[in-house]
Amino acid sequence: MTWAAAWALVFLDAAAVAAQSAAASAAERRRVLIARADSLQLPGSWTSPPGDPLAHHTAGFATTLCAAVFITGLDPQDAAANVGFFTGPLEFRREVKDTVVDRATRTVRLTLENGVTRVARQYGSQGCVPLPIGEDSVHFTPELVRPNLPPAASTPWPMGDVLPSTAFAAGLDSLAVARAVDTIFGGPEAMTLAVVVTRKASTGSTSRRRSPNGSGSLTTRAARSGSWTSCACRAASASVRPRTPTTTHR
Repeated sequence: MTWAAAWALVFLDAAAVAAQSAAASAAERRRVLIARADSLQLPGSWTSPPGDPLAHHTAGFATTLCAAVFITGLDPQDAAANVGFFTGPLEFRREVKDTVVDRATRTVRLTLENGVTRVARQYGSQGCVPLPIGEDSVHFTPELVRPNLPPAASTPWPMGDVLPSTAFAAGLDSLAVARAVDTIFGGPEAMTLAVVVTRKASTGSTSRRRSPNGSGSLTTRAARSGSWTSCACRAASASVRPRTPTTTHR
């Protein structure tokens, strides 16, 4: 065996040992994570609600779509592909064969392959509510709640839209932050609604907000965080988009 071959075997053996060590470390971290979750688990057992699970998931999807369209102002296809998977998991959304968005009555109707239709409608300040199967109204009297908040145009952020006049913390490159924010938002295809950047220690944090048309504001405020963190919210990925059902607008 040549010296080159011998050294190759040594390096391969070292790489295998390192890979095994990394796998063992990952397994241990997972074991610790699961053990912690088990220690915080509430007593008792979970019983699924009566009825068809698919119908329940679709009711959640209808409610999410209703709120996204009529309250948040999103496009229905955008909302169906990217919003609210907790109450309407992605895998169940593919079962919807027909989607009707009725803007006149602020109602969303989702029809499944089996013919079941789940409906959600916006009711005053109570937001979007899923209706029982076969019924066309809720079992309560909707009310309009009048907000008692100061005008946003004259109220400091975060309760209002007035930005602070304080400068960025020393050592924080505001231009670099601005460039990073522009990169994260990208073009319209990115569909990013917000990004939050927090800086280590209590020298400050920045947040960037943009409306769907691209306008935004850069804000500095006092905060404490353990490390640099950047969170791009709802950055869409084409690889996870569900089959888009037929959407009818009224």
